[in-house]
Amino acid sequence: MSRKKKKKKKYRGFWRFIKFQIFLMCLVLGGLAYYYLGGYAQQISQLKSEAEQYVKTSSPSTFKASQTSVVYDANGNQISVLKGEKDVYYLSFDQIPTNVTAAIISIEDKKFYQHGGVDYKAIMRAVLAMLRDGEVTQGGSTITQQLARNVFISQEKTWQRKMEEIFIALQMEKKYTKNEILEFYLNNIYFGNGYYGIQAASKGYFNTTVDQLDLSQIAFLCAIPNNPSLYDPVNHADHTITRRDLILKNMLDDGKITVEDRRHAKPSDAGPCENAFHDKGSGYKLRQRHTQCGQRSLKRILEHMAGDRALGQTAYPCVENVVFLLILNHVGTDKPRIGG
Repeated sequence: MSRKKKKKKKYRGFWRFIKFQIFLMCLVLGGLAYYYLGGYAQQISQLKSEAEQYVKTSSPSTFKASQTSVVYDANGNQISVLKGEKDVYYLSFDQIPTNVTAAIISIEDKKFYQHGGVDYKAIMRAVLAMLRDGEVTQGGSTITQQLARNVFISQEKTWQRKMEEIFIALQMEKKYTKNEILEFYLNNIYFGNGYYGIQAASKGYFNTTVDQLDLSQIAFLCAIPNNPSLYDPVNHADHTITRRDLILKNMLDDGKITVEDRRHAKPSDAGPCENAFHDKGSGYKLRQRHTQCGQRSLKRILEHMAGDRALGQTAYPCVENVVFLLILNHVGTDKPRIGG
């Protein structure tokens, strides 16, 4: 009698397993039918093609398109800062301090050097959150995906944008090295208040170049990109400092800094200096540094660009717009010197 009961239990478990497998198959087939018949297959194929084209036609110069230029006169004196739609001072990878790359990886993408552009576990967490909340509430984006979103596509939170972001990230990882991607990212990511890139943020918030920052200041800046509004150093410095502390903890946990390094970094005042916001990073195309520009300055620049040929008197009271136009018409010349 006991043997018959055991057989019944055994077969009951077997049939439950079969039914579950059939259910899973139906679920998969239903999903595939919805995918193809609902037109999603065509949309995703189109997004993939667009992503491949974006990356195929890109080059390192794609990520340097909005650099900020500093204009000097014939004697090497700075007379103006010319900016495009973004305030960007581009740095090569070897010019970026090691603590900057370590800090941003520790807080934004710990597996950056291991994944192929996409962290699928993070995406699954974002998908589950979307199903739970009914909207996209978590990013789950890697550094490569964030770069793709900032350079190639919009910030709109839709499944189409997310899919295209993934496709672009996968293609970028095939074309560029990890160090190149990190270089592009740190020069293009938004640091709030009109500053794009780590160098512009360093100049804007601390009035110095990034290589002169201490560990606490570096962590402070790397706290901003995750949410430039929430971690805005101007309006929410307390939030920025809290996230800075998290970055320092992560760097310690990751073995990038020592206990002594962290002790010295906290609780030092890493906030922006008092006159750090004189420029406010508002993204003007022409950021005037000298509003009272005399005729002599303009004449000197014109003469220098023309090979020191005398050009006569000028009646312009301010040179900045003129210099900007002249530079556009003298692309490729080494006069005047443009840096940054």
